[in-house]
Amino acid sequence: MTNAHGMAPVLLLVEDDNALRQIFSHLLRREGYQVYAAATCEEAKELIGSLSAPPNIVLSDYALPDGDGLLLRRWLWSRGSEPKVFLLVSGSFTQDLVPPGVEFLAKPFSPKQLCDRLYELLHAVGQPVPSHHAYVA
Repeated sequence: MTNAHGMAPVLLLVEDDNALRQIFSHLLRREGYQVYAAATCEEAKELIGSLSAPPNIVLSDYALPDGDGLLLRRWLWSRGSEPKVFLLVSGSFTQDLVPPGVEFLAKPFSPKQLCDRLYELLHAVGQPVPSHHAYVA
C-alpha cells in the first residue's frame, strides 16, 4: 500500500521474540508499511546492506540476542545509514536512559499506540506516512 506520493514507508523491525515479530510485521503491513523483519542485530545489518536506501524508520527492541537496539543505532550512524526515525521499545528500559535522537515506547503497548506513534514520528520529520493509517482498537 502506498501513500499519496506513491511510496510505502520502509520500516525495519528488529525483534527477537518470534511471535511478537510476526504480529508486528502483520499489523504494520496492514497499516501500509513495507516491513523488513530481523531477529538479531546481525540479521538487521544484513537486511540494511541489501536495501537500496536506509529505511525511513527502525523499530527495535532494546534487548537482542547479539547486542541491543542502541548498539544497532550506533552501527547505522557510523555507516551513514541512520534512518530518519529510530524507535526503541523495551519493557526493562526507561525513557530517562534513552539518548538524544532515539524515540522510546515502553512495553507493553497496544497496537493502536504503536501505529499512532509511528505515524506521528514519521509525519514530524517529513517522511512518507502510510496511506492506510486507520487502525481501530
